[in-house]
Amino acid sequence: MRSVSLVQAELAMLEDSDLVALATGGDHGAFRIIMQRNNQRLYRVARSVVRDDGEAEDVLQDAYLKAFGAIGEFRRDAALATWLTRIVLNEALGRVRKRRSTVELDSLLPSGGHSAPTVIPFPSASGLRPGLRLAICSNRASTGCPARSGSCS
Repeated sequence: MRSVSLVQAELAMLEDSDLVALATGGDHGAFRIIMQRNNQRLYRVARSVVRDDGEAEDVLQDAYLKAFGAIGEFRRDAALATWLTRIVLNEALGRVRKRRSTVELDSLLPSGGHSAPTVIPFPSASGLRPGLRLAICSNRASTGCPARSGSCS
């Protein structure tokens, strides 16, 4: 009977496509080699998104569970590392979305949202300083814009 370390060494020499085929069949050694090959890069991707070491480890663990649960669906259109990276990235982004704080609009209004909104009137030309009112009326005259009734008198 061959030793476990010899089997691991043989698995480590296999291509990703061969490891995927073995992992699809439930070979735990193939899972281990896939994780060893990709773990550092995938951790860095998770860590760069969630910005926390512990949460990055959780992201990676959940992503591995999803990936190995769906390993049979891996289509080989892209590299295995690319597929795993996408799963990790989606898991990390999902966690960031969940923890993003939200604020109810009612909490932004005084009295818990029970007061009427305040209307801030826009100043008319007649309420402006005389020099500014003259500049506005002159600009309207030079551009051919009709003066509003009573605003530039």
